[in-house]
Amino acid sequence: MKGIEFEIPNEYGRFLNDILCGIVDDSSKWLVNNEEVLLDGTTHLFVKDEYSEKEFKNLISVPNYYLIFLNLSRMLPDGEKDLTLIIDDNIFVEIYSNKPYLLDKIKINCEKKGFKNFHEIDNILEEDL
Repeated sequence: MKGIEFEIPNEYGRFLNDILCGIVDDSSKWLVNNEEVLLDGTTHLFVKDEYSEKEFKNLISVPNYYLIFLNLSRMLPDGEKDLTLIIDDNIFVEIYSNKPYLLDKIKINCEKKGFKNFHEIDNILEEDL
């Protein structure tokens, strides 16, 4: 499994939407595990642990939320997790996938948005996530 890491601004925004733009599989679901993503300082963006693709895309498209920490995975219908996203300390983002085309698409999204300190991560074991 490979990954990428980078930094996002420490501010309100639609960073999940920016990062995951174009990453769509209508039959997948998104699993939220351990999060603090706030809409207005006290209201959490995620109120469930599992979202359909449509619910998730609508949710991350809201105008402004603040990412403090998040562990998020996309689960395919066959039970495979093909993408894991981790945000720590407001700005540090790590994304892992066993599908290089997903990481390539995310990298293009991040470059368009000007995210900083981009690095590739090699040979991460799936059980480490």
